[in-house]
Amino acid sequence: MNIGVFIGSIRAGRAGEAIGHWVHEHASHRNDGHNYEIIDLQDHDLPFLAADTVPAMANGEYGDPKTQQWAKVIAQYDGFVFVTPEYNGTVPGPMKNAFDQLGQEWQGKPIGFVGYGYSQAGKGATDTWRTVVSGMLAMQLADEDVNIDLNAAYPEDANGEFRASDAAKAGLDKILDQVTKAGANS
Repeated sequence: MNIGVFIGSIRAGRAGEAIGHWVHEHASHRNDGHNYEIIDLQDHDLPFLAADTVPAMANGEYGDPKTQQWAKVIAQYDGFVFVTPEYNGTVPGPMKNAFDQLGQEWQGKPIGFVGYGYSQAGKGATDTWRTVVSGMLAMQLADEDVNIDLNAAYPEDANGEFRASDAAKAGLDKILDQVTKAGANS
């Protein structure tokens, strides 16, 4: 299976890049026979969703060339781990816009979430994503999320380096097990 690790922050100085690379490295070192690749939203200059056709009804044919290219990127994956920051208690606008651009490319695929933030450790974002993806697109959800408190993940003695807790590592393994199992069964 091909699993996309979707880094959803595009901000300069974002924590999501380090966390996304940790997810990718941790997943790749499992040697579980699956291929894990990073999808960094910062590498995709997507327009705001303004298509005439609702993406879920577009049958993979999108009018904007950037959206069509985005569809090709997402279609190649059998499942996803979203690495999502929490902005003002919810998901980041650019990430939600990127998700909303497409329809069938997400449909029914397994997904797990790694959220991060300061006040709620990303829980507002992961809770929102659960609502979004379980609707019309019927994505298969991992049972639990990993929520990373950035205050603890960047301790003063770490010299600015991200440190995943043992609980985050164990939670990520559960997510990866569920995403790959669900993908193999679909």
